[in-house]
Amino acid sequence: MFRSFKQPDGRRRANDLLARIKSGEQEAIHPAKDSLFNLVLRRIVRGLCHKHQIETAVEDHRVHCDVMRWEIPQEFEAMLTWNSISDNFFRYAYAVINDHQINSFWLLHFSKHIMFFGVVDDEVQC
Repeated sequence: MFRSFKQPDGRRRANDLLARIKSGEQEAIHPAKDSLFNLVLRRIVRGLCHKHQIETAVEDHRVHCDVMRWEIPQEFEAMLTWNSISDNFFRYAYAVINDHQINSFWLLHFSKHIMFFGVVDDEVQC
């Protein structure tokens, strides 16, 4: 992100990001309401599907992302495989579900307190 701010159109990019951050008690980005931010989350999930050889070339319409708003049940948490790019920057977890509705479930943990989830629908809907 910071590299993009150094590009010739960096000021516009920074202003676009600032416009996406909502003011209130605290600053927040609402991916369900912001299509461009949600697109970035979906691209991350699609790329991680490829990286972990779960599936390649996942269609964008099959991925759904939002803010993580609930506790994960312990039974399900045991199924998650955690990976870290940097503990202070980005960690993620995934579980391959394959239940004929959901292909995989993803947790995207940015910084120390910002968590999103992603669900990849199964390709063949019953």
